[in-house]
Amino acid sequence: MRLASALVCLTLLTSACSVLQETPAPPVPVEPVATPVPTVAPTLTQAPTLTAVPPTATAEPELVEPTAPPTELPVPTDPPSTTEPVQDGLFIEDGQLNIYPPGKIYAGDQVTFHLAVSIPDTVSFSNVAVRVDVNGERLTQQSINGRNLGREYTLILPLIWDTTGLEGTHTITFTADPDDVIQEGDENLANNQMNYELVVHSATENLGRADQTWIVKEIPYARIHVVSGTAAERDLEKLAITTEASIKKAIDMLGEEPRRIYDVYFIERVVGQGGYAGGSMVITYNDRNYTGGRIDEVIVHETVHLLDQQISRYSRITFLAEGLAVYTSGGHYKPEDLNARAAALVATGNYIPLSQIVDNFYPVQHEIGYLEAGAFVQYLVDTYGWDQFKEFYADFQPAPNGINAPVLNEALLADYGKTLEQIEQDWLTKLGEISLDREVVADLNGTIRFYNIMRRYQSIHDPTAYFLEAWLPRPNLLRDRGATAELTRHPEETINLVLEVMLTEAEILLRSGNFRQAEVLMGSIERALDNQNNFIDPLGATYNEIVLEAHGRGYEIQRILLDGQSAIAVYTINNQPTLYTLEYSRQGAAWAVVQ
Repeated sequence: MRLASALVCLTLLTSACSVLQETPAPPVPVEPVATPVPTVAPTLTQAPTLTAVPPTATAEPELVEPTAPPTELPVPTDPPSTTEPVQDGLFIEDGQLNIYPPGKIYAGDQVTFHLAVSIPDTVSFSNVAVRVDVNGERLTQQSINGRNLGREYTLILPLIWDTTGLEGTHTITFTADPDDVIQEGDENLANNQMNYELVVHSATENLGRADQTWIVKEIPYARIHVVSGTAAERDLEKLAITTEASIKKAIDMLGEEPRRIYDVYFIERVVGQGGYAGGSMVITYNDRNYTGGRIDEVIVHETVHLLDQQISRYSRITFLAEGLAVYTSGGHYKPEDLNARAAALVATGNYIPLSQIVDNFYPVQHEIGYLEAGAFVQYLVDTYGWDQFKEFYADFQPAPNGINAPVLNEALLADYGKTLEQIEQDWLTKLGEISLDREVVADLNGTIRFYNIMRRYQSIHDPTAYFLEAWLPRPNLLRDRGATAELTRHPEETINLVLEVMLTEAEILLRSGNFRQAEVLMGSIERALDNQNNFIDPLGATYNEIVLEAHGRGYEIQRILLDGQSAIAVYTINNQPTLYTLEYSRQGAAWAVVQ
């Protein structure tokens, strides 16, 4: 195979697989290496049909836009415009419901409903009840119980509906304020209700996922939890070594020994940027992780969120907590020069004043907010020392009303003798002295663009993964109930597979410094999203054609390494974590498997 050298450092991730539609010749598995490496996902080594290359060869293949096929793809027409009805303050509408497990629901699943409800500003969210009916029979009635990161009021009903023996189509009805308690701001009762048709598939269709169980491995500082039959179980020994080293790095950087054993859950499901932490850590690990990032960086970041609970005498504010995690990790997705990247932010006009970020952290552009927070913490540490910052962090007491910019201003004045505005100006002056590097600017702009596209993909095609709206479950709840599907399944339409493969490759190109090719691929993804999922350029059409061809064989593509008129596809079968490869070449107007 001409592209065998490209298989040395694959960044991969696993997901649910389609039904095997034919019986191909038994494929040759590509086994992941046993030696642990701190990368996002497993690396592939020599298969019997491939020629091994030294593990130092890390270059990605050159991505060459293929020749356009002879026939022109149709450009879809714009959908007819619609006029949105005027809403009162309390209502439910389409797009406000997420259902877990994501993707298909199979008989035996314990279904979670996550509903956002719009309510008037004059009403306390805890006074708004929502009734849920299944086929006209009441399932439950509960009050709204919080907000998501996007500040929407939500009702989360974890594992509320057991679908055992309930194959078929069911009507789920959600009714806000069913007893008409809210009067002012809820004059239109018709928009308080929403129906959703939910199909429960036969459990026999759930290939390779019916008997999954939790597996636990003890290591210093932590207990690692994985689900059987996943990429995380396959690479458990490597993950154990990487996890221990990453936790130790966070301990050494903060000078804090953990006061308890941490629970670390490696899941196949993509959630947000690939991880979150509360009482434990939850980290995405699969063979098609379209969010990118290095696994060791993510573990350090989330470990800091657990350790800093020991440092702070009060609850932490997001700006400082995320800034500390980025600073300690030495970057957000990969090792980064935070000063140089922050200087590039200012020079390119992307900088956001800190007073706007402190109280509005998650809704601002994600990469800018995290970078500014991390670089600001680094400035305080570099200028005034770690010990003074640690004491400042420990003593910071957030405002009861959540408006923390004035409180941060007073705290900085008390501890550092300068206001937030004064320290920010000193910092900006320092950043202005840094010489701009063209590669840093290209990397920064490419990173911002990539993650904007990725979140656009999530909001359209994978909303249960979109960080502002996602349910971030307590994994111990799922483990105690024996539930695994919420952490292993994903939307499995072919459009998901194609766009996730393209996103995965774009992120790898970007991270390897191949900015030009990354921009080409990101442009192709944007055009598909702009044109109702039609791949109207040759590059997007190529990815689409290869994914569909493999899908017809019952294969689920995890990566495509494209090189002009040739490609290697890495795939899995029936939800199993074993990786296989196929070589494709363009033969006339179509892509076909090389025999």
